[in-house]
Amino acid sequence: MANNSEPKEAKYRRIRDILVKIFNSDRFEIGDRLPSERDLAARLNVSVLTIRRAFRELLAADVVTKKVGSGTYLNNKLDLNKPYSGVCAVVDGTVNDSVQQKMIGAIQAVSVEDKIPCRIVRAEVAEMPDIISSSILYRQPTALCVPGNRSVLKVLREMQEAPGLFVVVGLRADSRGIPSVTADDNVGIKMMVEHLHSLGHKDIALFASRGKSGVSEKQFRAWKEAMGDDWRKELFLPEMPGKDDVICRAYNTVKYALFRVKFTALICATDVTMFGAQAALRDHGLRIPEDVSIMSVGNTVISRYNNPPVSCYDPDLVGHFRAACKILEANFDYLQSPVRLLALVKPQLVLRNSTAVSPNERRQ
Repeated sequence: MANNSEPKEAKYRRIRDILVKIFNSDRFEIGDRLPSERDLAARLNVSVLTIRRAFRELLAADVVTKKVGSGTYLNNKLDLNKPYSGVCAVVDGTVNDSVQQKMIGAIQAVSVEDKIPCRIVRAEVAEMPDIISSSILYRQPTALCVPGNRSVLKVLREMQEAPGLFVVVGLRADSRGIPSVTADDNVGIKMMVEHLHSLGHKDIALFASRGKSGVSEKQFRAWKEAMGDDWRKELFLPEMPGKDDVICRAYNTVKYALFRVKFTALICATDVTMFGAQAALRDHGLRIPEDVSIMSVGNTVISRYNNPPVSCYDPDLVGHFRAACKILEANFDYLQSPVRLLALVKPQLVLRNSTAVSPNERRQ
């Protein structure tokens, strides 16, 4: 019988441990259908919510699996000494955008091509501490696949207990001791600047967000270095502050920048910001690519189906997840001191119809 005066955290963890003992007993075999959450709650004298939270960890650890319309089944007997056996890939359950879909496709591709068992778990950031706790308890290698989503940084502290079990994909957390995989922005930005230079562009502006993740700063440094003698401070267009969404902020930033600085090419830090930036260019009476060439980072459906389709660098999300799996496998036996903290993935340059010879070059 549960002690109803227990703190909620202690209660659900105790119930979770009871469930593990029950499912590990001879009463159940792998593949058996388990009692319902309501039935278990009645038997253990706790709320359905407590049972559901305990099940959340067991789902993340692959101890149980749910089949829609059928119920919950025992998937594995718990073995705390189990060898490395695949990856739990956690994706943001609150979004369903083009980047998310591309990330899920990358996970599935690597799982099939490299024959790595992978489970995709959709979770909100608020649910991730439970998943992380489960991963630590059951020694489950886990990849948080959250390209560009800085909100996941809120759960870094939970991962620091056993960093060798985790890797963050699409965001850098290596400075805080958490293995990370991200695109090599230095290479990607350099490739885009070199392409635009080859078309005669000298006034190449960069639009990047003001985020504290360090991404915009790294992109800025890479762009400045690649620009060489053509670099001018005013060509950097930092995102304007505001409560509008990211597309509106990009639109406003570029709209006002056009009154103070002239440029013949624009690099945008993401496909989403590119969408707002190009609207500002067109509203200013500029044609793409005749008057201004535009490139972006991402290669999502936004860039592919834009009018015109946008040249960009593809961060190679398949390469991201493949590198994540290699880090998890290498670090699995070094849970307290990961032997590898960072993998930089070389992006791929994708050329479409949004870039052309500089108008200054054509006039000569």
